[in-house]
Amino acid sequence: APQIPSQFSPGERFAMKEALKGAIQIPTVSFSPENLNTTALAQFGEYLQTVFPTIFKTSFIQHEVIGEYSHLLTVRGSDPSLQPYMLMAHSDVVPAPEEGWEVPPFSGLERDGFIHGRGTVDNKNSLMAILQALELLLNRNYIP
Repeated sequence: APQIPSQFSPGERFAMKEALKGAIQIPTVSFSPENLNTTALAQFGEYLQTVFPTIFKTSFIQHEVIGEYSHLLTVRGSDPSLQPYMLMAHSDVVPAPEEGWEVPPFSGLERDGFIHGRGTVDNKNSLMAILQALELLLNRNYIP
Protein backbone atom coordinates (compact mmCIF):
# COMPACT_ATOMS: atom_id res chain seq x y z
CA ALA A 1 0.00 0.00 0.00
CA PRO A 2 1.25 3.52 -0.71
CA GLN A 3 2.51 5.51 2.23
CA ILE A 4 0.28 8.42 3.20
CA PRO A 5 2.09 11.49 4.55
CA SER A 6 1.62 11.57 8.28
CA GLN A 7 1.96 13.91 11.21
CA PHE A 8 2.44 10.85 13.39
CA SER A 9 5.81 9.56 14.46
CA PRO A 10 6.83 6.06 13.38
CA GLY A 11 6.26 4.92 16.97
CA GLU A 12 2.75 6.38 17.01
CA ARG A 13 1.92 4.77 13.67
CA PHE A 14 3.19 1.40 14.94
CA ALA A 15 1.15 1.72 18.15
CA MET A 16 -1.99 2.58 16.16
CA LYS A 17 -1.61 -0.46 13.94
CA GLU A 18 -0.93 -2.74 16.89
CA ALA A 19 -3.96 -1.39 18.73
CA LEU A 20 -6.22 -2.16 15.76
CA LYS A 21 -4.71 -5.62 15.36
CA GLY A 22 -5.34 -6.30 19.04
CA ALA A 23 -8.93 -5.13 18.72
CA ILE A 24 -9.52 -7.45 15.77
CA GLN A 25 -8.11 -10.39 17.74
CA ILE A 26 -10.87 -10.13 20.34
CA PRO A 27 -13.89 -12.03 18.91
CA THR A 28 -16.63 -9.63 20.04
CA VAL A 29 -19.42 -11.63 18.41
CA SER A 30 -22.88 -10.31 19.22
CA PHE A 31 -25.45 -11.50 16.72
CA SER A 32 -28.17 -13.25 18.68
CA PRO A 33 -28.62 -14.74 22.16
CA GLU A 34 -27.07 -17.94 20.81
CA ASN A 35 -24.14 -16.05 19.26
CA LEU A 36 -23.12 -13.68 22.03
CA ASN A 37 -19.55 -13.77 23.34
CA THR A 38 -19.94 -11.89 26.63
CA THR A 39 -16.44 -12.85 27.73
CA ALA A 40 -14.93 -11.20 24.65
CA LEU A 41 -17.16 -8.13 24.98
CA ALA A 42 -15.97 -7.65 28.57
CA GLN A 43 -12.36 -8.30 27.51
CA PHE A 44 -12.70 -5.67 24.79
CA GLY A 45 -13.73 -3.04 27.35
CA GLU A 46 -10.66 -3.88 29.42
CA TYR A 47 -8.51 -3.77 26.29
CA LEU A 48 -9.67 -0.24 25.49
CA GLN A 49 -8.68 0.94 28.95
CA THR A 50 -5.24 -0.65 28.55
CA VAL A 51 -4.58 0.72 25.06
CA PHE A 52 -5.91 4.22 25.77
CA PRO A 53 -4.81 4.93 29.35
CA THR A 54 -4.83 8.71 29.01
CA ILE A 55 -8.49 8.78 27.99
CA PHE A 56 -9.55 6.72 30.98
CA LYS A 57 -7.53 8.69 33.54
CA THR A 58 -8.31 12.22 32.31
CA SER A 59 -10.45 14.11 34.82
CA PHE A 60 -12.67 15.86 32.26
CA ILE A 61 -13.62 12.60 30.53
CA GLN A 62 -16.44 10.65 32.12
CA HIS A 63 -16.64 6.91 31.35
CA GLU A 64 -19.89 5.03 31.79
CA VAL A 65 -20.60 1.39 31.04
CA ILE A 66 -24.12 0.91 29.72
CA GLY A 67 -25.81 -2.46 29.48
CA GLU A 68 -22.64 -4.21 30.68
CA TYR A 69 -20.70 -3.93 27.40
CA SER A 70 -21.32 -0.50 25.85
CA HIS A 71 -19.02 2.38 26.72
CA LEU A 72 -20.05 6.03 26.76
CA LEU A 73 -17.27 8.59 27.04
CA THR A 74 -18.31 12.17 27.76
CA VAL A 75 -15.56 14.70 27.08
CA ARG A 76 -16.34 17.89 28.92
CA GLY A 77 -15.11 20.89 26.98
CA SER A 78 -13.57 23.99 28.50
CA ASP A 79 -16.50 26.13 27.27
CA PRO A 80 -19.78 24.76 28.69
CA SER A 81 -21.83 27.16 26.54
CA LEU A 82 -20.92 25.23 23.39
CA GLN A 83 -23.08 22.40 22.09
CA PRO A 84 -21.58 18.93 22.52
CA TYR A 85 -21.03 16.55 19.65
CA MET A 86 -21.03 12.79 19.45
CA LEU A 87 -18.72 10.35 17.70
CA MET A 88 -20.00 6.82 17.64
CA ALA A 89 -18.90 3.34 16.62
CA HIS A 90 -19.62 -0.23 17.62
CA SER A 91 -17.32 -3.04 18.63
CA ASP A 92 -19.51 -6.08 18.08
CA VAL A 93 -19.16 -8.25 15.00
CA VAL A 94 -21.20 -10.99 13.36
CA PRO A 95 -20.03 -14.60 13.54
CA ALA A 96 -17.16 -15.47 11.21
CA PRO A 97 -16.73 -19.13 10.32
CA GLU A 98 -13.17 -19.86 9.17
CA GLU A 99 -14.21 -21.11 5.73
CA GLY A 100 -14.18 -18.38 3.10
CA TRP A 101 -11.42 -16.41 4.79
CA GLU A 102 -7.88 -16.24 3.41
CA VAL A 103 -6.65 -15.67 6.97
CA PRO A 104 -8.31 -16.58 10.27
CA PRO A 105 -11.09 -14.00 10.82
CA PHE A 106 -9.85 -12.94 14.25
CA SER A 107 -6.13 -12.97 13.46
CA GLY A 108 -5.60 -9.25 12.90
CA LEU A 109 -2.94 -10.35 10.42
CA GLU A 110 -1.15 -7.62 8.50
CA ARG A 111 -0.41 -8.58 4.93
CA ASP A 112 0.60 -6.36 1.99
CA GLY A 113 -0.01 -3.24 4.05
CA PHE A 114 -3.54 -4.22 5.08
CA ILE A 115 -4.87 -5.55 8.38
CA HIS A 116 -7.25 -8.46 7.89
CA GLY A 117 -10.02 -9.74 10.09
CA ARG A 118 -13.63 -9.41 11.16
CA GLY A 119 -14.27 -5.83 12.21
CA THR A 120 -11.49 -4.15 10.23
CA VAL A 121 -13.99 -2.17 8.12
CA ASP A 122 -17.14 -2.60 10.23
CA ASN A 123 -16.60 -1.03 12.69
CA LYS A 124 -13.62 -1.53 14.96
CA ASN A 125 -11.58 0.58 12.55
CA SER A 126 -13.75 3.63 13.25
CA LEU A 127 -13.90 2.95 16.98
CA MET A 128 -10.14 2.63 17.28
CA ALA A 129 -9.53 5.69 15.06
CA ILE A 130 -11.81 7.86 17.21
CA LEU A 131 -10.11 6.74 20.41
CA GLN A 132 -6.62 7.00 18.88
CA ALA A 133 -7.32 10.59 17.85
CA LEU A 134 -8.55 11.50 21.32
CA GLU A 135 -5.64 9.73 23.03
CA LEU A 136 -3.07 11.48 20.81
CA LEU A 137 -4.69 14.89 21.29
CA LEU A 138 -4.68 14.43 25.06
CA ASN A 139 -1.05 13.28 25.00
CA ARG A 140 -0.24 16.49 23.10
CA ASN A 141 -1.90 18.51 25.88
CA TYR A 142 -5.02 19.40 23.92
CA ILE A 143 -7.94 20.55 26.05
CA PRO A 144 -11.27 20.72 24.22
